[in-house]
Amino acid sequence: MSEEWCREKLEKLQVSEERMNTLEQIRDHLTQNPSLEAAVTRNFLVSPEFFSCADETCGSEQVALTCDILTICLSHLDLDTPNFSRLLEPSLSHQNQNVRLLALNELIRILHRRPDINTFNENLTIAVIKCLESQLTTVGSAAIEILSKILLVSYKENAIKTNLLQLLEQRDVVRCRVYEVAVNLARASPEMLDEVEPIISRMIGELDSDDILFKLNLLELLVILAEQNHGVVYLEEKGVFQLVTRQVEEVSKHPLGSILIPGYMKFFGKIAYSQPQRIILGYPRMVHSLFDCILAGEIGAMPTALDTLGNLAHSSQGKIILDSTYSERMREALESLGHSFRNYPTDLKVRAFNAFEVVFKTEGIASNEIIEITKKWHQQLTGYADFRFLLEFSKNPFPDIKIACLSLVKTLCTYQWGILALRDTAGFVEFLMDRRVEFNKDALFLKYDINGILANTADVFDAHTLLQLKRYVEDGVLYIEGVIEVAVDGS
Repeated sequence: MSEEWCREKLEKLQVSEERMNTLEQIRDHLTQNPSLEAAVTRNFLVSPEFFSCADETCGSEQVALTCDILTICLSHLDLDTPNFSRLLEPSLSHQNQNVRLLALNELIRILHRRPDINTFNENLTIAVIKCLESQLTTVGSAAIEILSKILLVSYKENAIKTNLLQLLEQRDVVRCRVYEVAVNLARASPEMLDEVEPIISRMIGELDSDDILFKLNLLELLVILAEQNHGVVYLEEKGVFQLVTRQVEEVSKHPLGSILIPGYMKFFGKIAYSQPQRIILGYPRMVHSLFDCILAGEIGAMPTALDTLGNLAHSSQGKIILDSTYSERMREALESLGHSFRNYPTDLKVRAFNAFEVVFKTEGIASNEIIEITKKWHQQLTGYADFRFLLEFSKNPFPDIKIACLSLVKTLCTYQWGILALRDTAGFVEFLMDRRVEFNKDALFLKYDINGILANTADVFDAHTLLQLKRYVEDGVLYIEGVIEVAVDGS
C-alpha cells in the first residue's frame, strides 16, 4: 500500500497544477506516520520528480514545502542504511543550495552520532567536495566540517585528490575553503601533513597576495596549523616565519598595511603561547611591532595587541624572557595601558582585564624571579604599589567590568605582594566583606574566593580582621545577614 501510495504521489508531482496540493499531502502523511517504512522515504530521495519541486525557478512556498519533506526523509537515514551514499547524492548535487545544506547538515548530525567515516564512498565524498564551490557560506562551512573528518581516511584516493586540487583554480573564497580543509587534516598528524603538503605549500605561496582580507584569512589558517608542534616545524622549514617577518618590516610601504599588523601579531602570538622562547627571541621585529601597536593606542588594534601580550607572557618562561630582553619596552607598554585604560570602552576594559589576568597568572608555585617580575609589572601598569586602581574598578556599576577586575584581583592575591597591596589599600578589605553592596552572583563568588585566600594568610592581617575574614568564609558565599527589628510602644 505504501509503495503504491508513493508511486501515485510521484506521478501527480509531474502535473504542475497538482504539485502544491500533492506536496502538502505527502508532508502530512509523513508527519502523521513517523514509522513509515524506510522504502517509502527512500523513493523520494532518489526521485527526479520530487527534486524538481525544489528547483530555484519554483515558487518559494513550493520550495519550502519540498524542503520540509526532504528533512523528514533524510532523518530516516543512518550510516548502515542500504545504499546510504546513493540516497544522499541527489540532494548534495541539487542546483538549489538550500537543498544541499539540508543534506550536509544531516551528514553532520550522523557523523556526530556515529563517527564511522569508512562508510563514505568516493562519489559521495566528491559530491561534498563540490559543495565547497557554493555561493552560500553556510554550505561551504558545512562541507569543510564534513571533509575535515572523512578525508582523514579517504584523502589518498586519486579521484578525491584531483577534485580537491582542481578547486585551487577557483575564486579566493573557494581556495580558502580548500586550504581550511587541508589545514584541519594537516594538524591531525605529521603523516596527514605530508599528504596535503602540496595544498599547504600553495597556500603559503599566496601569502604574497595583494588582497589584504585574503591574506588575513591565510594567516588565521596558518595559526591553526602552528598550534601543533609538527606544524610549527613545517612552517619554519618552509621559511614562513621569515616571510611574515619581512612583510612586517615592509608594512609601511603598503597603503593598507596597518590592517595587517593585528593579523601578524595574532599569528606570532598564538605560536608564542606554546613556544614563547622561539618567538620572543627568534623574531624580535614582531615583538617590537606589538609594543609599537600598544603605544600607538589605536582602539581597533588593541584587542589583538592585548591578547598577543597575554600569549607572550602567560608562561613563566615567557615572563622571564620578556623581562630580561624587553624590560624597557614592557615598562613603556604597561604604563601606556594604565594611562589609557579609563578612556577605553566597556568591552575593551573587560578584554584588557582578561589579558592582564593571563599576564600575571602563574601555574604552580611562583619562583622568586616571577614574584619580583609580576610585582614590578603591577606597579608599572597601575602606577601604585597598592590596589587603589583595582578597587576603583571593583566598585564599577557595570557587572562585566567588575567581574573582570575582581578576577584579576584574585589572581594577584596568589602572590604575597598582592595580598599586602590589597591590605594596604584603604577600604578594599571592608568592600570585599560587605555583603550589602553586592547583588551580582558571579561577583559574590569571586569576592568569596578572594576572602578565602586572605583568610588563609598568616601574619598579614590583625587578629580582628582575620577573624572577620574567617567568619565570612564560614558563613558561605550566599549568606544573608539577618535584620533585627525592635518593637517600639505605640508603633
